[in-house]
Amino acid sequence: MPLYTPGLTNPMTTQGDIIVGGSAGTPTRQAIGTNGYVVAADSTATNLVSYQSPVNHRNHLVNSALDYWQASTSINATGSQLLYAADQWFCDNSAVGGSGQTTFAQVTGSLNGSLFGGSVKLTVAGSTGGAVAAQLLSNKASQCFYGQTASTTIQVKALGNVNQVQIQFISNTSESRVATSTIGSPVSVSVNTSTFTACTINGQALGTAQTAAGIVGVRIKVSGVSTGNVWDLNNGFVFEQAMMNLGPVALPFMRQFDDPATELDSCFYFFEKIGGDVSGTPLGLGYTVSTTSATCLFQWQVKKRAAPTVLFSASNAVIFNNDQNNFTSSALNVNVAGTTAANFSATISGATQNHSGSCGLNLTASVTIDARM
Repeated sequence: MPLYTPGLTNPMTTQGDIIVGGSAGTPTRQAIGTNGYVVAADSTATNLVSYQSPVNHRNHLVNSALDYWQASTSINATGSQLLYAADQWFCDNSAVGGSGQTTFAQVTGSLNGSLFGGSVKLTVAGSTGGAVAAQLLSNKASQCFYGQTASTTIQVKALGNVNQVQIQFISNTSESRVATSTIGSPVSVSVNTSTFTACTINGQALGTAQTAAGIVGVRIKVSGVSTGNVWDLNNGFVFEQAMMNLGPVALPFMRQFDDPATELDSCFYFFEKIGGDVSGTPLGLGYTVSTTSATCLFQWQVKKRAAPTVLFSASNAVIFNNDQNNFTSSALNVNVAGTTAANFSATISGATQNHSGSCGLNLTASVTIDARM
């Protein structure tokens, strides 16, 4: 086969141009892109290719495959509650109305590459709105979206009588779990109870209304049913494999990080649970302030988004060990908690003053470090 076809008209006019196949394969000029950009398939471009920044080709959603459920594998939200279950994903019951209750629970994954999915449905009927799930990025993670174009796609399967959901970009002018504004128009997608459907927004201009101090994210909500109302009992959806990337086209699903440990660290930035499985999980070092009190310091595995709320599972959750004896706490008080560590006091009895030792968790006790929005 000849490498050169006689009669081919060279469409290139400028150094750095490339040739792409235009309509019916006609050789067409593709002008050189911005320094550092790469050629990528783009179904929205005239010639189906465009130059895009390499940073576009990553998923910015935390726990996008719903691999991690540190706080709970099932929660019930009532009233106006917005509650997390899968790390960084929350359900929003605020629009359900009446005595409605949203249950957000872990289910077995169905799609290739999914260990888990998230089931979000009404387990007590409401009166005004349907099930909602969302994720908002941190302020730092939102910076790259400021004034940019973004795309998202989420795999959704219907529950109950639901036959339509909407997805939309959301924002807030500060770091808060509540979405105070929507970005662009919602995209309605027909869904069914048998198979997953890709719910996609391509090329949404995010603007700057969220300000540099704000945050952006994505939301899924029930918007249509085959019979009855969206707020009826058992109406909801299952979602898996959520994607949010910069650029004009939603990319095929990928996790935020390939390495599971790094992916978990991105969850720890917001929330970390220590213990709960084996006795004696170490916390840190301390000393006996008096015969009835010990002070301990322990550090987080990952620096937190903000100063967290630290909560022990029980008053006897801590064991203080020194060279003389082991002492179980009868009360615990967090003196100060920062983005990297906390200092807490444990009430004990029968200790010798000014003896150093170590602190650990008693039995299957646990402690949570919560820096979520």
